[in-house]
Amino acid sequence: MDVHLIRAFMVVAKNLSFTRAADELGTSQPLLSRAIRRLEDVVGEELIDRTHRQIGLTPAGGAFLIESQSILDKIDLAINSARNAGHGAHRFLRIGITESVPAQSLRHGFSAFMEQRPEVSLSVKMMPADVLTDALRSGELDAGLILFNNTDRRDLTWRTVARSRLVLAVPSAWNFPHNQEVRLELLRDAPFVLCDPVSNPQIYAAQISWCDEAGFRPERVRYASSSLESRFLVACGLGVGFAYEGNLGSSRGGIDFLPIVNRLQNNVVEFHLTWLADRPSHLAHDFLKCLIENVHHPHINHHEHRFEREREKTIFRN
Repeated sequence: MDVHLIRAFMVVAKNLSFTRAADELGTSQPLLSRAIRRLEDVVGEELIDRTHRQIGLTPAGGAFLIESQSILDKIDLAINSARNAGHGAHRFLRIGITESVPAQSLRHGFSAFMEQRPEVSLSVKMMPADVLTDALRSGELDAGLILFNNTDRRDLTWRTVARSRLVLAVPSAWNFPHNQEVRLELLRDAPFVLCDPVSNPQIYAAQISWCDEAGFRPERVRYASSSLESRFLVACGLGVGFAYEGNLGSSRGGIDFLPIVNRLQNNVVEFHLTWLADRPSHLAHDFLKCLIENVHHPHINHHEHRFEREREKTIFRN
């Protein structure tokens, strides 16, 4: 399909006038009208309603308009990428990450990638899992770091880059035995700080499932829209929460992080780098190798309340 025909249709749809559209495109009205007819022949449907004095879009034209801008954006992106590559210019790698991704475990991989590929401009955006996968499919992202929880994996390929253990976040000010592992079922009557089900339904569903597996559903709940807000509420003594070891950092900030010992089936979770199966990226593959080769898994020594770093070899799976 001729891209020029699509651009001409976009201008006509914007102006709803062949005369104004022709003036904007610097062509004659008859030539523009014939161009739109050629586009309609290719599509097999009438896109412009010419039955009234004021032209409009047919239902088929409205549907075509919605997708046209996305098509043109992808073509422009492809042209710019080719031109940049041809001139040896900076290349771009656009990564989306979900809030649960263990930054402490993966930060060395990010640093290694930037050292090995200094010509690449790395763009990182944080977003919920469903928004991330939609952005991959629309071409807005090249890859994403994600914990799959009830997430649509259609058309996606992924590789495991890190594993992290679920731990309990308990206010340091509570009269609570902080020198031992915790059985989650013992906290059935405690207030909880959980992820906001509106802002991140996948994480909320996972947290509820952890409590369900322990035999209870929290009755007193405060919701947090981010991990920072959750830690603040826990540190203020408003409830207990959940965290992954790879996200803890080196400062407790009024919170004790304690291992959970019970029958949780998903106490250790896997985080993945994912991308569209039909859109492989050499840069994303290089980024993946850096993450896997430089992953660090912190773990809690609950007797001394300190964090130790250990390097864990992860097998790169093709």
